[in-house]
Amino acid sequence: MKTYKPGEYWEQRLSQDFDLSGVGHKGLSLDYNIQLYNRRLEVLKSRLSQAKIDISQSRVLEIGCGNGFYTQFFTQHQVREYVGIDITSVSIDNLQQQFPDHRFVCADISELDVSHLEGKFDIVFAADVMFHIVDDEKFKAVIRNVACVLRSGGLLIISDILPQETTQTALHVRLRSKSEYSRLFQENGLTIRYIEPIFVIAHPSPTYGHHLLWNVITIFWKSLLRVKFKRWLIVDSMICRLLLWLDRKFLCPKYGQKTPNSKYIFAYKQ
Repeated sequence: MKTYKPGEYWEQRLSQDFDLSGVGHKGLSLDYNIQLYNRRLEVLKSRLSQAKIDISQSRVLEIGCGNGFYTQFFTQHQVREYVGIDITSVSIDNLQQQFPDHRFVCADISELDVSHLEGKFDIVFAADVMFHIVDDEKFKAVIRNVACVLRSGGLLIISDILPQETTQTALHVRLRSKSEYSRLFQENGLTIRYIEPIFVIAHPSPTYGHHLLWNVITIFWKSLLRVKFKRWLIVDSMICRLLLWLDRKFLCPKYGQKTPNSKYIFAYKQ
């Protein structure tokens, strides 16, 4: 029986593809993944702007810095300090060369003693990371450590799916419900302030939902991935553009809060 070993799994993936296909969806083309990450950034910037959150001069800790997509974002916004943590040496080695002014640490955040960093950071950021922590005790440890290193009033930004019920959809994917997040946040002095939808249909739905629409979307994506449409570049590009347009204009504003797909969660430390 296969077991999920996060360090080995991600070391192999990023060693093979140190780009957005390495950290993104393996069933999609590199170009499609790039467009999805641009959408993630678009939504992040929009919410930060709407909430009047100025991240410049902030001390930022990123958990799971991967190939450095968000490292570049924080660098462009001239944050005062940036620390990136990842469980893979390939990530840390590459990013330390690309961003010599930042600090990178190869470690499992759930196993770190962070008592000496209590209240150090203004922002902790973890994009598409938390659902890869499938062990519940490690997940709880990460939340505790995040709460410890955030200053009072500090901001936690994560992206996750938030299905109605916690479920495991793959060996390396465990999706926690909003109620589970809320409970763990409350236990650690964190309060959810905003939930901002990123995708409804443009990204493959990772799980069936409690609504006919979500189940139709899931079946739609399973069929698309089965035919490996990324082989046909024109089709790939057309599908990507159409689905992102639908998400921006119609689906995210109307259905985004309830759909079992990616959302940003903004939580503050009390």
